[in-house]
Amino acid sequence: MYDNLKVVLIVLDYNKPEMTNVCMENIYKYNKVNLILVNNGDANLSQYNKNIPFHYVKNNGSRAFPQGLNEGLHKTLNFDPEYIIFLNNDAVVTENAIRILIDAMNYDNSLGMVSSNEDYSLGYLNKDREISDFVDEKPIINYKKKLTGFCLCVRRKLIEELRGYDEDYVFGKEDDDLSIRLKNKGYKLAEIKNSFVYHKLSGSTNFGNKNDLDFIAYGFGL
Repeated sequence: MYDNLKVVLIVLDYNKPEMTNVCMENIYKYNKVNLILVNNGDANLSQYNKNIPFHYVKNNGSRAFPQGLNEGLHKTLNFDPEYIIFLNNDAVVTENAIRILIDAMNYDNSLGMVSSNEDYSLGYLNKDREISDFVDEKPIINYKKKLTGFCLCVRRKLIEELRGYDEDYVFGKEDDDLSIRLKNKGYKLAEIKNSFVYHKLSGSTNFGNKNDLDFIAYGFGL
């Protein structure tokens, strides 16, 4: 069990409470951190697993993805954390994933933001692929120009200086923008190769559902 209450993990749900529960259950199984759930859709609080300790935020404003994450970010002020992790609700963490991200940030103070292994974030890969129980003691750091946002860990002081996500960007562009702004401040970015998080890739959005289509249209300003 990784125990670090200086870590706040933010998960955003958009009308997928069952999927979000699986995500939160795996976080809680392996980690004792402050967990914030942002309800960006129409689900009721009763639909989320009450056996998992989490702090709840109901977003009653814009339902755009970056705005929902910023709502969660505001809530982190209550905990005075060192690190903020943004995790997609269609992602499932493995046992050491969170610990190794934090180890990487502590190992290299020039890192502003890190992500988990992006090879395991692709939806077309075998979601049942087994990961070896062996985990290197030191994080395996792969420096990059930009990061994919399914599981991002950023220093709290930096994300506050940047005032969170730019809400004018959507569908991956918000991650690109955040990467650029951090690099412009002189910080490095890295993918941590031995931090494994399974990601269903767009599993949090069902394009056959009218509400989700409305969400997509809103995100693009259509």
